[in-house]
Amino acid sequence: MAEELFTWIATHRDIVEFLTQNRKKQKYLIQVLRDAGVQKIIDRLEKDGPDVELESIDPFSFFCMLYKYKGKRRIEILGELCRALSFAVPNDDSGIASVNPLQAFMFPFAYERTKNEINRLWDFFEAVIEDRVTDELFAGALDVAYTGRAKITEGLFNVNPLKYLPINGPVKEYLRTVHGIDPSFASWTDYTSVLEKIRAVTPLPFYQLSFEAWKWGQEQREREGNSTTANDTANYWMFQSNPKYFDLEAALANDELGDWSVSAHKASMQPGDKVIIYKTGKDAGVYALAELTTTPYPRRADDTTSWEKAEDFDWKVDLHVTHDFSANPIVKQALATDVRLKKFKGGNQGTNFVSSHDEYEAIMDLSNKQSNVHFWLFAPGEKANRWDEMYDAGEMAINWTELDDLSRYASQADVEAALSDVNPGSRRPTNNARACYEFARVLKKGDVVIAKRGTTEYVGWGVVTSDYSYEPVRPDYTHVRAVQWRAKGTWHETVHPIALKTLTDITKYPDYVERLVKQLGIVLDRERVLPTPKAPHMHAMNTILFGPPGTGKTYNAVNKALEIIDPEFLRTHSDRQSVKARFDELAHAEQICFTTFHQSMAYEDFIEGIKPTNATEGGSISYEVRDGIFKNFCEVARSNWEASQQQRSGQLSFEAAWEKFIEEWEENPDVEIPTHRTVFTVHDVRNKTIAFRKAGGSLAHTLSMNTLRDFYYDARPMTSSGLKTYYRGLLDKLQSYRGAVETTPLKKYVFIIDEINRGNVSQIFGELITLIEDTKRLGAAEQLTATLPYSNDEFGVPPNLYILGTMNTADRSVEALDTALRRRFSFIEMPPVYNLDRLQRRQHGVVLAELLATINKRIEVLLDRDHLIGHSYLLETPLDLPSVFQNKIIPLLQEYFFGDYGKIGLVLGRGFVEAVDNSAGNAVFAEFEYDEAADLADRRVYRLTLPAAMSSAEFDRALQLLMS
Repeated sequence: MAEELFTWIATHRDIVEFLTQNRKKQKYLIQVLRDAGVQKIIDRLEKDGPDVELESIDPFSFFCMLYKYKGKRRIEILGELCRALSFAVPNDDSGIASVNPLQAFMFPFAYERTKNEINRLWDFFEAVIEDRVTDELFAGALDVAYTGRAKITEGLFNVNPLKYLPINGPVKEYLRTVHGIDPSFASWTDYTSVLEKIRAVTPLPFYQLSFEAWKWGQEQREREGNSTTANDTANYWMFQSNPKYFDLEAALANDELGDWSVSAHKASMQPGDKVIIYKTGKDAGVYALAELTTTPYPRRADDTTSWEKAEDFDWKVDLHVTHDFSANPIVKQALATDVRLKKFKGGNQGTNFVSSHDEYEAIMDLSNKQSNVHFWLFAPGEKANRWDEMYDAGEMAINWTELDDLSRYASQADVEAALSDVNPGSRRPTNNARACYEFARVLKKGDVVIAKRGTTEYVGWGVVTSDYSYEPVRPDYTHVRAVQWRAKGTWHETVHPIALKTLTDITKYPDYVERLVKQLGIVLDRERVLPTPKAPHMHAMNTILFGPPGTGKTYNAVNKALEIIDPEFLRTHSDRQSVKARFDELAHAEQICFTTFHQSMAYEDFIEGIKPTNATEGGSISYEVRDGIFKNFCEVARSNWEASQQQRSGQLSFEAAWEKFIEEWEENPDVEIPTHRTVFTVHDVRNKTIAFRKAGGSLAHTLSMNTLRDFYYDARPMTSSGLKTYYRGLLDKLQSYRGAVETTPLKKYVFIIDEINRGNVSQIFGELITLIEDTKRLGAAEQLTATLPYSNDEFGVPPNLYILGTMNTADRSVEALDTALRRRFSFIEMPPVYNLDRLQRRQHGVVLAELLATINKRIEVLLDRDHLIGHSYLLETPLDLPSVFQNKIIPLLQEYFFGDYGKIGLVLGRGFVEAVDNSAGNAVFAEFEYDEAADLADRRVYRLTLPAAMSSAEFDRALQLLMS
């Protein structure tokens, strides 16, 4: 399953709100950046003076400071800032433009600031927020030194990625080539016109379009690179650094090598040219390969980084590092071994030289020969019984849950000692200790893992893409690394038996490695391995699908639930009938529960409450504590989670043992259950309450099924309460049932809350506001339980339960989702989609996709993006378009605009809304003296013409007027 994208949008909303509140606290804003890890936030009071701390900053530059970093460093800094301010923490930065770290600020140094630049940028920011930008304001922002059109639109995009698109290099080329749009603009009017043209040709939201443009550019570069031959016209260069003046290794390590100073051949350098990056000095060698992304440009006086110690050149060129060899550079001695590098200019006086295709290919060959990649054999469970699960999850994992976090062990000996402590008397656990230690400490990103089954088969191979992580919420296999699995199949070992150990480094056996590389088709590119922050299969525990009406939120909740529970089925079944049937099957099996929030929903319905029972024969009504729908579902999921963690020889799961007891009890309701002093009998079982009769005949007390289950699984200690002896007796009875060794597979459960924003979520969720957090789930390091007010049960939310909500953004019944709940959910936008096949139909002379896009474009201008009309209204087959307008679209517009038919007319046109003849003037009113009667008489009145009153030709004409 692909990693979730655009999680940063909610983060940007939080940052923008934070910035709007702190214009007068700019020193505080700068300190927030520093605390998050942003470096080099400096100013300069004199041209040749020393650096001083910056004291003022505009909101656009605030974003630039975060995004002057690249790769994992960018996400780390953004995450630190979000955690410090309790913002939504993103998992990705897909679509966000990179900022040149040497040109990050949107304003000049203090000695150059003469036009109140920072305040002008704040004014522009506030105008953007309040939607009152004019050509004059836009020109004023561009007049600030170091903004520029690309940079200012990147700033607009950061502030509102749903409304604005960055018109930078990657996007410009994409728009010209893919969509045939000229992205040139000189004013705010021009810029908004370009946005309108883009909306007319693609339904993609701007944040996705920005990401698609970047991916398209990457694909173009890769295609050009893969097709390069010795006769190609591409240029090759060698860029050289002197460690006295530039710290190349530090720049590469921090992923901040984004440009290079050049002095020669400037006129010949073009985007796409290949570059060999060489370092001189005692550690001389090739440290990276790169690709130019711009032509050379004049260097600014303040273009310096912390990696530069001196700079004398007047020109720079931007580049993208494609191969990072800094951990294992190709040293000067190795370069001398390849005849193709006989004329290589490394070490000559200068900073940039002409190179060649042959030299570039020689570097690639040498890098492959001296690769520091290690090859490992790995057993994905006993006899590879977890292989399919790990392959789908994009991970490798090992067991030994008794060791807790492996990163706390400093040596293999420490791991061995810990294993001996938990298994005293067993043989020395040397191999297991080595596997645990190497999995956490030695295995590294970029290493090749070959999965095996037993001693005779290999089942796949992949590349490690993450550091070690400990995931205690899992029932087993808690030690995890992300892996990009690249092949799956069966390859037989015919030379010798495969090692039985869980993890084995075979790098020291080059002949064996070479044989496996050929047999399994292992091909390694030297592209840098990017970190994988989250395994691709992992879903957020709490997710809300949000969007305007009719965009398929509830429809897609079905797909989302299957993505979580049964992704393999979803991959192999695309038709809706099969998908819905599987959803219903899982709901019947109690793995999915669906409910809808409304204004009357209460805590007592959701968690637990006191409810009346049926009247007794005497006519009186009794009351009992009953579980709500969510608590009931949690107990089902918790029971599975607890059972999956039990691997006791001969002990059944609680459900299986209880079922045996019920069978025996139904056959003999008087079956006696002994305690250490007497006996008792079970009288009745209902709503998870066990009524029992003491030996003396008393029926005054009951036992809790949930409490009994916890005792069965040792999930809580048995206290010395008055009922302890009866719990103990029933527990002994259940544990007397024996069976085969039972392992319960862990299942995933999905609780769907439709229209989650229509209920009072704080009142409904109660103490669950905290308990639903990932880190507070049962089994987590910070797990929490709460004592419920009615039953006094200890309640917690299990880690195998996912909450999926839907939220209609146009619903005015609740102005905003509760803040406490909002922080605990991930949000996925569900906008209208225009490229569906059924929207390409022509009805009544118009294409449905174009009709919907036109209506929504006007609504967005008059209201906002939250009140658009979804595509689902036009997907019916056959489609009765007049009926859809009459019963769905027009009523929605009446609600949106509160009966303001003038605005409805601006959306639908004069075919649906007409001005009423008001020539009668004051004569329309009753005889009465009123000062404003004349003004009211002149007020324009509009009348709505409904499709039901139109002929087919009149309706067609109304649609043509709408589209015109």
